Amino acid sequence: MRVSRPDVAAVACGDDAQAVAWLVHRETIGPNGMLRAVAQTEPVMIDLPGLAPGSYRIVGWDTAAGTQAAEWRAQADGRLKLEVPPFATDVALAIRRC
Repeated sequence: MRVSRPDVAAVACGDDAQAVAWLVHRETIGPNGMLRAVAQTEPVMIDLPGLAPGSYRIVGWDTAAGTQAAEWRAQADGRLKLEVPPFATDVALAIRRC
């Protein structure tokens, strides 16, 4: 996975029809290892390889609250390129082919 901003760390896994990803702002990690809230930043672009061509549903999760924070759809052509909406500390993404 590629991320457009060096201040955002990311991990992801999946297969050709689904993926999960976690993005975290590096500067929000406190000295105790816990995430501390900062002002929301600009959107982040990510590029996920290996997803089959088609339409995908993306659900963004607020990991602190355990609630859905966003939902949108995107098209893949073997890669899924997404603009992830601004988030304060971290966001988890659930991605599934429609």
